[in-house]
Formats: sequence, C-alpha cells, structure tokens
Amino acid sequence: MRGTATWSGTIAFGMVAIPVQLYAATEEHTVRLHEIHTADGSRVQHRRFCATEGREIPYSEVGRGVALPDGRMLPLSEDDLARLPLPTKHTITVAGFIEPTGVVPISYDRPYYVAPAAPEAERPYALIVSLMLERVQASGEVRIEYVACGAGAGSGTVGAAPA
Repeated sequence: MRGTATWSGTIAFGMVAIPVQLYAATEEHTVRLHEIHTADGSRVQHRRFCATEGREIPYSEVGRGVALPDGRMLPLSEDDLARLPLPTKHTITVAGFIEPTGVVPISYDRPYYVAPAAPEAERPYALIVSLMLERVQASGEVRIEYVACGAGAGSGTVGAAPA
C-alpha cells in the first residue's frame, strides 16, 4: 500500500517526461515537543501580530513579501510566487551518473520512492527505470537527481538514488 503522495510532478530524462508521485519510504517516529508556559503547563500560542497597526490580524490578511535593501517590504502575490524562476519546481531531473564514492552520506535526508502518477504512465515509467538500472549495473555508478518541491522560493535538494 502506497499511502499518501507527498509530491506530484514529472521525472525528466532528456526529452522524456513521465508523471510521477513521491511517497515517503519510512515513517517518522519522533516525539513532538510543544512550547508550554512553565508556570502552569499550558500550551503557548503564536499569534499573527501587525507591528504597524499594533493589533492581531487574521490569517486571511497574512501574505508573503521580500525585504528590499532599504528595509521596506515588497508584497508578493501567489501569482508572483508561481512565476519565480524555479524550473524544477515540479520536476525530478536525472542530471547524470557518478561513482558511489562521490556521494556524501550527509546529503541523504529522508528516503522516498517514486511511482507512476497514473495508469497510462506505468509502461513509460517501467521503461525509464529499466534503462537507468541497466546503466547503473553496467557502470557501478549511482544516478543523481535534482528535485525542488513546493511553491514560492522552493526548497531545492540534491540526492543520490542508488540502484
């Protein structure tokens, strides 16, 4: 059972693009800590507060902006964020192949696996996987994939996917 996809996009290899979804390969079993008021043990709340108006504001009035060199804030709309130059925002790009010793283990964050996003993508996905596996088995190298997930400025990550 796959669970819930954490990301949807495409895997690109040359001129081929296949719709895929990303699934967490492991579960996180950590204790979540909360901020509390030490005097009575109650949870601490973080509120959205407008410094200029001196009042708490609803989430519907919260936006994103970038600080200009003179300290002013430039508001950005959702359309502005969507147009930011992040070409890999919804794409896994196979950038090349390297020796396994060239991959620094600290670059691993959390393991994921990729699956075709739709039934019609299953055959092309299986083909691209078999081609990459042939290359990895023949050369002993690992493939390097670049992924940027999320909207806005994006969180670009570089990871290695051993065969």
